[in-house]
Amino acid sequence: MKDIVALVGNPNTGKTTFFNSVTNADEHVGNWHGVTVEFKEKKYKTKSKKEITLTDLPGTYSLSPYSFEEGVTRDYLLTHKNCKVINIADGNNLGKSLLLTLELLEMGICPILCINMATEIKKKGIEINVQKIKDWLGIEVYLCDAYNKKQVTEIVENIINFDTIYQNKLTYQNIISKKLDELLNLNIETFDKIKVLELDEYYIKRHNLSQKQIEILTKNNTCEYVLKTKYEFIDKILSQCVKYKSKEIYGFGKLDKVVLNRWFAIPIFVGIIFAIFFFTFGPVGTFLTNSLSLFFENIIFAPLIDLTKKLTTNKFIIDFVSFAVCGSLQSIVCFLPQIILMFLGLYILEDTGYMSRLAFSFEDYLKKVGLSGKSVFTLLMCFGCSTTATLTARNLENKNSKIKTAMLTPYISCSAKLPIYSVICGAFFPKHKFLIIIGLYLLGIMVALLTSYLLNKKVLKSENVTFAMEMPPYRFPSAKKVFKNVFVNIKQFLLRAGTMLFSFSCIIWILQNCNIKMQYGVGDSILQVLSGWLAPLFIPLGFGSVGVVTALLCGVVAKEIIVSTIGMVNGLGEKSGASQIANSILFSTSAFFLTKQSSLAFLVFATLYAPCISTASVMIKEIGFKWTAISLTIQFAVSYLISFVVYRVSTYFVCNGFVSGVISVLVFVAISVVIFFAVGLFKPKNACKFCQNRKYCNNK
Repeated sequence: MKDIVALVGNPNTGKTTFFNSVTNADEHVGNWHGVTVEFKEKKYKTKSKKEITLTDLPGTYSLSPYSFEEGVTRDYLLTHKNCKVINIADGNNLGKSLLLTLELLEMGICPILCINMATEIKKKGIEINVQKIKDWLGIEVYLCDAYNKKQVTEIVENIINFDTIYQNKLTYQNIISKKLDELLNLNIETFDKIKVLELDEYYIKRHNLSQKQIEILTKNNTCEYVLKTKYEFIDKILSQCVKYKSKEIYGFGKLDKVVLNRWFAIPIFVGIIFAIFFFTFGPVGTFLTNSLSLFFENIIFAPLIDLTKKLTTNKFIIDFVSFAVCGSLQSIVCFLPQIILMFLGLYILEDTGYMSRLAFSFEDYLKKVGLSGKSVFTLLMCFGCSTTATLTARNLENKNSKIKTAMLTPYISCSAKLPIYSVICGAFFPKHKFLIIIGLYLLGIMVALLTSYLLNKKVLKSENVTFAMEMPPYRFPSAKKVFKNVFVNIKQFLLRAGTMLFSFSCIIWILQNCNIKMQYGVGDSILQVLSGWLAPLFIPLGFGSVGVVTALLCGVVAKEIIVSTIGMVNGLGEKSGASQIANSILFSTSAFFLTKQSSLAFLVFATLYAPCISTASVMIKEIGFKWTAISLTIQFAVSYLISFVVYRVSTYFVCNGFVSGVISVLVFVAISVVIFFAVGLFKPKNACKFCQNRKYCNNK
């Protein structure tokens, strides 16, 4: 049997960095709780040619799990009792990390303790006496940097050859054990006694404790007693083994007084996101997009099409290469600069330690709509990819919060929607492109939060859960780490977009150009027939044409192919870049044609109407078919309603003038406010909802 080496530690201690350094893997490294959703495994050969399995377990504060990922770690250790464990601890906050170390020792596991971030703590003036900690705990202890491949490799080599009998030096165990004996007469192991006193549900069920016994433990505050006893032991270790130059080492620093200020936190966040968006969609992003588009158009696709024409005279093959392959590829590739810039901005924020502050800042606001501060991680990841973002929703402790968060991910604009925004806005609103794209992102966020609020009030009410968040120190972003993460995500984006594009572009092109008898270029195509059946449904939104509906249907498969579909349905040839596609939308003779009013409605609908197939499949896996179906129904209804309102309001502005439109909107808002307050004014203040006809009563 191959040896298993498991990496265990608190969130944000450097486990995944350690894992990547040893195995040369590309697992995502984050600065927040719950980045490692499930454990990752990779084979590794030691210098002695011995093959081991290195496992990166999800971050956990305790072996009494309060969330999904903590449960994964606990269950893994219970089912792999013979595995060797490397316990990664954060040298900046050793006291908190040692609590998990003690639990591993109580469980009978003899880990190697790796105190990470050696260089960083040295700069801060923290001195850690490794030998004394080793004497206190009776285990091997190392001081290391997870980024240092040589150091971490030596640690892994040592644990393979390290085999000793652990001598229990945890003097507090007997004290805690006697506490349980005083309260309950249970003949169980010491570790189990400690977990029972901590009111761990797993061990309470395992030993069939009665409700009366649980009440005795709760009444005597046994959980607090255990933690107090353990921390007293940890304090003794720290007082003799660690020396601090400054008290302000970890957590809230001077900069946090501004970043976490209740008045400044949101404006700072808005300013940062505004800067990222301006950098992405402003002059820099536009220049890079145009340059890359011209490069592919002239250097790659034009020669490929010419070569195809020389090799064959078959019109079907020539058109397939020109339209389906080159046209769709160019439509995706030319937007890569903007996607890269977006990822770059998000990963810089992550690596500085700002993301955890963001979750802390948003906790109070998100709680009002039934979400947790940790939900902000999932919502922010949606800017990259909704599919991967939906996976992170499983980290939430509360089941209803998890369902709501997963249901909200499709509303947030992912990177695949950027090409749609750029093409439509470039065609109709080139001078205001940046502001409209910002507005679409904000619209998605606002609709998501409103949906969560309504679900929380009526269907999926979240329980009050204690918010625990690791607050990492501010760090200057590592260029190597940031660019590596960007590269990995762009590679995944290209692989996903590429496979989707080649497979579905071929299918769509055939459906568009072949009739029901599969004859090329003869009569109405299969796609035209299908879209024609659905087109009348979208007439009230201003875009009830077959071409527009065709693009929307393709967007259900993957949002990346909407732009290439527009190019195909409009019959663009070899030079079907972003600007050519945008220009084709302006002509009323095109299959995909929009006006200014209908373009706004289309943008809103494309932002909100449905997730791609991959996101929907993940939603089914995470929250079940029932809630996924409910989510899709709500999405379509909401997107249809908002698009209808946008189209009608914009049409009114165009027909009656800007001033008249503004006055009409203000009058509508004023009437709505009056009705709202009138209803509240005439509503009985002391009425009891349990009384017939809601009459006054004395019930409180």
